[in-house]
Amino acid sequence: MKMFIQAVASFEKAKAILENIGEASMGEEIADASNMIGKCFHQKGKYSDGLKHFMEAALRWQYASKNESKDNDLAVFYQNLDRCFFEMKNFNEAVASFEKSKTLLENIGEASMGEKIAAASNMIGKCFYEQGEYSDALKHLLHAVSALKHVKKQRSTDRKMAWYCFRVAKNFFQMKMFKEAV
Repeated sequence: MKMFIQAVASFEKAKAILENIGEASMGEEIADASNMIGKCFHQKGKYSDGLKHFMEAALRWQYASKNESKDNDLAVFYQNLDRCFFEMKNFNEAVASFEKSKTLLENIGEASMGEKIAAASNMIGKCFYEQGEYSDALKHLLHAVSALKHVKKQRSTDRKMAWYCFRVAKNFFQMKMFKEAV
């Protein structure tokens, strides 16, 4: 717990210093500091506190960032929000946030975004599954499998593919489509 308190205090101090500088160019750094504070709270299971900092990070980044990877970075901030909503079982907000993230990644249009798009689709599917909306879950989980198929094959993508296929099979099972589940 002591390390958690020290980490949050250090990021809060860095953020305060950046805010005191008062230059518009510090917005990205302030967003990064807020994001790191959010990660600290998320890791400790303090999701509502994490959510507050992730929201601040996403808003600051959206208006401050001028760099080429703005949408990719913003998508990462949204995925942090998404996970907090998911952990808090606020599935409607999680789906909306994951959809924003997925759209940003799709608009980047690079093949390297496939794994991140698959992850977002997977989480949307998990949200629907948790709500018992199996046909909607299946649609998004199949999209995750499809997106991951286009990613350069690596050991980590094989594991993810296995998990995504497992979730697809679980949905078929819940929908009593036993033949498809096999």
